[in-house]
Amino acid sequence: MTIDDCRWTQLPNDFIDQGGIPLIGPTATCVYWCIARRTKGWQKESDYISYSQIHDMTGFSSATISKAIRTLSDNDLIGILVNRGGTASYRLIVQTPTTSNSEVPLFKNCSGTTSNSEDTKETLKETIQKKERSTVDFEAEIKKIQQNEPYIETAQLLLDLCLEEDPNCVVKRKREATVASWADDIRKLVVYDDRDLEVVGDVIVWIKRGKSKQANFWRPVVRSASGLRRNFPTLFPQYFEEYEESKKE
Repeated sequence: MTIDDCRWTQLPNDFIDQGGIPLIGPTATCVYWCIARRTKGWQKESDYISYSQIHDMTGFSSATISKAIRTLSDNDLIGILVNRGGTASYRLIVQTPTTSNSEVPLFKNCSGTTSNSEDTKETLKETIQKKERSTVDFEAEIKKIQQNEPYIETAQLLLDLCLEEDPNCVVKRKREATVASWADDIRKLVVYDDRDLEVVGDVIVWIKRGKSKQANFWRPVVRSASGLRRNFPTLFPQYFEEYEESKKE
């Protein structure tokens, strides 16, 4: 490994100074650094990051990554936005003091401030209720991300082959979100329509690179995972017929 000393990723000083590492543990700290790299390191406020990308940077399993992300979210260190396809957009949460003399803790469970005012009690009640709702949403969102992870590679294959035909079919800034959305469609094709994932990948290659009349017909028709799923009952028998014929040769 060669490290270039001219390129760095900024991290909040308070994360270290306020005891962030012992508070959340080394595993969540590694994931925090990965998110910082993919956001602040690329001068972005947020970025779509898959579990497989975090795994490549850390070597952690999906279960370990999920637990770390939950820890970061519970401590208000990261914000999470999950799109309909199941890919999560992460951002670092950095709190700004309202006055020069006030101290705003980086971690909400490090605060010892209390108040007897009714307004504060009501605000605290609303905060607790909001947190309870967000916890339920968080669990559902993380579950959706994990469900779609096995289908990301096949979705990426379809996108890559579509881009070979038309480099402008999906704008660059939307490609990660597109892969996530397509992974959800492919999951439905496998789980709900009872199709084999490996066979789905073979069919995609047949459509996009096959030389037969049938493959040429389907090539401009199938330009998304939803289109693949919609037409699969019709196109699969044609693929299978060619597959059986090729075995006889």
